[in-house]
Amino acid sequence: MTRPDISAASTVADRIVFPGYETDIRGFLASIDVFVSAPASEGLGNAAIEAMAAAIPVVSTRTGGIPEVVVDGETGVLVEPGDSAALTEAMVRLARDAVLRRTMGEAGRVRAVEEFAEERMLARTAELYREVLCSDS
Repeated sequence: MTRPDISAASTVADRIVFPGYETDIRGFLASIDVFVSAPASEGLGNAAIEAMAAAIPVVSTRTGGIPEVVVDGETGVLVEPGDSAALTEAMVRLARDAVLRRTMGEAGRVRAVEEFAEERMLARTAELYREVLCSDS
């Protein structure tokens, strides 16, 4: 997937891509500036973690496990589900501010590596099992 030249785009519609099903996730993530996902409900948010690992800021809804993944104002922007005005404002803010995109993207990459790397997740899961199995209840 080639990155659209948004500086030459004449309308907002020329700057937004709705890719549909994508098999080349790394290539796709390399082609975008902001990852936007606005689910009404969500589990952990693996797609947000993948975007953060690629140093891409995330705009998403404050639902399910997303607030545990995305730190609002640090690694991305969270809005209430169904609040299209806030979602639009967050996307426009990031689209206009390259420094903010870079800062949030880097913070997201660090968070993804430190908190959601496979080794870390396995260690946390094993610790949880130990706690449950060794509890007195």
